Amino acid sequence: MSGKIAEKVIVRLLSEQECGGESSNVELVSEGTLKKLNGGFEISYDENADTGYENSRTRLTVTDNRYVIMEREGDVSGKLILENGVTHICHYGTPFGIMEISVSAQGIKAYTDEKGAFLEFKYSIDFGGGFTGNYKVTVNAARE
Repeated sequence: MSGKIAEKVIVRLLSEQECGGESSNVELVSEGTLKKLNGGFEISYDENADTGYENSRTRLTVTDNRYVIMEREGDVSGKLILENGVTHICHYGTPFGIMEISVSAQGIKAYTDEKGAFLEFKYSIDFGGGFTGNYKVTVNAARE
């Protein structure tokens, strides 16, 4: 991976979530792009109906292996800022509307190599009123 040129990749994403005592997993395989940045990288991909965010594009930006910014644009938009040990207040779009949430990261692992990039992050969301969710997202972006 060279410079700041976006390379085509196949993105494989697994999202594991536990909310309200129930757990579920969502898997996505999509074409996307991988771009090397100073101190990190960026993965972009299109969502589909399986994720609940059809007609939306997601961008995951990793910086210094400490921060992940997840931005979604399209029919559903939102931005989550994930930083180890810090709680951020974010506005996040869902198919049901925009919500103000508190987001806390519990772990971020990220690296790039000759095959592409790997990203795994764990976080919790407080939706207010005592309703929380725990999430783990694993992303592999492999060069085509």
